[in-house]
Formats: sequence, structure tokens, C-alpha cells
Amino acid sequence: MARVAARAIGETKKENDKWMYLATKAGLIKGVGIGQIAPKGLTTRAQAIVVIERTHSFQEHRH
Repeated sequence: MARVAARAIGETKKENDKWMYLATKAGLIKGVGIGQIAPKGLTTRAQAIVVIERTHSFQEHRH
């Protein structure tokens, strides 16, 4: 999910370990709890919708 979100806003990094960093830095992914992210965790439908909405908002603000 982090890779999809980061690529949706135009990130093109090749290192696989950077996607979660890029998505959280852009505010697309906030984590699963206070100070916790789950890079290997499954994404629920609700979480996916939130990330899609944030991606859409991010893109609207760039234009």
C-alpha cells in the first residue's frame, strides 16, 4: 500500500525499503497506533479508502 500511495503522488524511488518512509513523509500513511507503523501488515478496506482519499487530496493541492 505504501508503494502504491507513494507512486500515485509521483515518487519514483527504486529502493524497496523507502516506500513506507515516502508515504508517511507525504502524510498519506499515518500508522496503526501512536508511533507504530506496520510495514508488513495487511491493509484493511477502511485503511485503503483513507489512503486513497489522502492521495486524492494531495494531488488536488499540488495543482
